[in-house]
Amino acid sequence: WLDRLAVELDNLRAALEWFEHAGEPAAFLQMAHSLWVWWLFRGPYAEGRSWLERALARGSKAPASLRRKALFALGHLAVNQGDVQRSEDCFTESLTIARSHDDTEGSARSWLGLGFAAMHRLRFTQATQHFEEALAEARRLDDRALAGVCGGLALAYLGACAYAMDALPLAASRFEEALLPQRLVGDRWGIDFSVVGSAYAARDQGDGEQALALFADGLSRFAALGDRRMVALALEGVAGLAGRWHEAERAARLFGAAAAVQEASGLPVEPAFRDAHHRDVAAVRAALGEDAF
Repeated sequence: WLDRLAVELDNLRAALEWFEHAGEPAAFLQMAHSLWVWWLFRGPYAEGRSWLERALARGSKAPASLRRKALFALGHLAVNQGDVQRSEDCFTESLTIARSHDDTEGSARSWLGLGFAAMHRLRFTQATQHFEEALAEARRLDDRALAGVCGGLALAYLGACAYAMDALPLAASRFEEALLPQRLVGDRWGIDFSVVGSAYAARDQGDGEQALALFADGLSRFAALGDRRMVALALEGVAGLAGRWHEAERAARLFGAAAAVQEASGLPVEPAFRDAHHRDVAAVRAALGEDAF
């Protein structure tokens, strides 16, 4: 579907412009929301944010459920650009709407969003609390597919928080636990994230061969999706592994490849893995010397 949307992108932009100026605010908001995953995976984030901001401004009288979904989408794009304050505002408003309409799915997703925002502030204890709230809400859902998606993501990000706090056995357990519902419902992105997270946990617990296999799997998966942020995360993990195997030159090349993806896309290093990234880069820089690095 992402590839099919890529072919139609100019037509989709024309349709968005038509809805914006034709006095169709609900349709404008619906379409802007419907395309948010495209912008998340393929970018640019700025374009997606612009459409959603304008559509939300015009769609103040749109159905509450649609506004809640659009706010979540906007918050997700904003947090990945590093605009944490805007993302928190969106997720908080989304949660308020969900609670006022007894919208369990909306509550689960909003708590996930608030967890993402807390992670970007490097507040991993707070993020853990938010993801636990998301998991509890997900387990209340009657729709098992939605429960699997939301619950799987909550577990995966609980794993990421545990990794950030150096609780490696817990991180590994959470990532493995997340894969069960994700595989059951076929949540492709969630599976890929849990695989890469498991690779980091295996790597830092000393199982390099298992880590390399998982990184290779995750990298090929995210490359197929075209998710550059996660491609960079997997490349950084392999680079760190090369550094541990005393292949400093290869590690530096891989770090350079990941940095090129991030710089071209305006993407930050994934927050839960940031400290590990800085340690790994410093070790490779020290091994090679500044000029060679």
